[in-house]
Amino acid sequence: MCYMYDDVKPDICTLGKAVSGGVTPVSGIVGMDETIGRLGYGDHGSTFGANPLGMAVAHAAVKVIVEEGLAENAYNLGKLFRKSIRELNSPIVKEVRGKGLLCAIEMQDDLPEPYEAATLSALLLENGVIARASSPTVMRV
Repeated sequence: MCYMYDDVKPDICTLGKAVSGGVTPVSGIVGMDETIGRLGYGDHGSTFGANPLGMAVAHAAVKVIVEEGLAENAYNLGKLFRKSIRELNSPIVKEVRGKGLLCAIEMQDDLPEPYEAATLSALLLENGVIARASSPTVMRV
């Protein structure tokens, strides 16, 4: 979770829809015992919470995340990815940022069309890299 990158320990976190690894929508909350313990019947609701199939899938997905160290792997691979892009010293790259494997590459503002984020992200996708332009100069990878 993103809070793990900062010196923050939240009392409660909401988890929306992706807890099952994308298999079925599942939502939930996690938090400190003293916070969760204050919730009474009906205080917390979720459109995608507590269906038996969703709970079984979410349990299996979270087990894989923990046992296979996927969060740590994403952290390490994200650092490596951002470092590798920076080390290219490309004149078209203005900034590389992100946390874990949620990365963005911002291109210089004054580049001609072939270097716009949409064009580059389409080219990357053709070569097996999932990328998406979030603005004319920013590409999420």
